[in-house]
Amino acid sequence: MALAARRHDADELARWFRHLLASAGGFTWHRQQAVPIRDGIAVGAEPARALCFHLPAWDDAEVADWVGASTDRAAAQDLHLGGWLDAATGQVWLDLVRVFPAREWHRAVTLARLHGQHALFDLARGAVVPVEVGRAEVLPAGGRPCRPVPGPWLGVTT
Repeated sequence: MALAARRHDADELARWFRHLLASAGGFTWHRQQAVPIRDGIAVGAEPARALCFHLPAWDDAEVADWVGASTDRAAAQDLHLGGWLDAATGQVWLDLVRVFPAREWHRAVTLARLHGQHALFDLARGAVVPVEVGRAEVLPAGGRPCRPVPGPWLGVTT
């Protein structure tokens, strides 16, 4: 019964995430509270586990499978689920993300650099921020390669 209920939750989240991507362009979902996270700095925590595809290829079952596997992984490492839609290309990224308090900006940058990422997401401002320039410059939503960076994925301890 618990497994069936869990699959139902993953299926429901897959549909909800598609709605959030279409209506807001992205989301950062708190894995315990089951609500969007609206404050802090989000950074992809495990690029090798990202799921990316073009929006027209969205498959609720495939996304639900990713949600189920990612939720287990997120719980073990205090991570959350994140998604982003590049409106210009229709490319979707679903990622495991770590959310740092804004006052811990330097830790978010360290993790992003460790994983070869080009940007962070400032949840309070709703802004993509390039890693290279820190807070000084805010870019409009832009692209990053849809391929994992190979290598061991070491988290930043909290």
